[in-house]
Amino acid sequence: KIPDQVWIDAGHKGDVVKAFCKERASFRRFLPVYGRSSAHRDMRAYLHPLKASKGGVRKIGEQYYLRLNEGVFTVFVDANHWKTRVHQALATPAESPGALTLFATSESRKLHREFAKQLTAEKKVEVFEQGRGTKIVWEQIRPANHYFDTAYYSMAAAHLCGASLTESKEQRPRQVATIRSSTGITMPDGRPFIITERMQ
Repeated sequence: KIPDQVWIDAGHKGDVVKAFCKERASFRRFLPVYGRSSAHRDMRAYLHPLKASKGGVRKIGEQYYLRLNEGVFTVFVDANHWKTRVHQALATPAESPGALTLFATSESRKLHREFAKQLTAEKKVEVFEQGRGTKIVWEQIRPANHYFDTAYYSMAAAHLCGASLTESKEQRPRQVATIRSSTGITMPDGRPFIITERMQ
């Protein structure tokens, strides 16, 4: 099946990425994407536009927007918002709307452990900004976080495609005491990262 959206991180070798996407502009699915977060010294802060503009911003979503840049639609994403959404989705019961689950095969344990390590390579921190109040940012504590980036890009792209990522109050994650994990890897707040067995 052909994917509806293919977002390619333009934070590294951006000129190459934009050239590739421009060659395939007629497909309208290959888009360069930039994560924005004031928590990273090598990133610009995310500024959410209030409205679309004729020469620039064309689509505004949930803490992301598309801007026409040199003939290519380019995506800008609030990294802090969508990284939080990834962890919320992983903590949501598998049968509930908005849950993020992992595939399971006889060979998946090693892949899942690496995925878990990279999604816990950053920690969630509350910071205070003068005039704006308290907000959540993600600070990197280990170097390899590539899967975390691809996960939050994918969730934002799924939202653009119309995927429902919400849950009701009755569908909030169950308490930690009702789940088991055999991976030994935890999320920054201490909860098990991968649920491998669910108790009734």
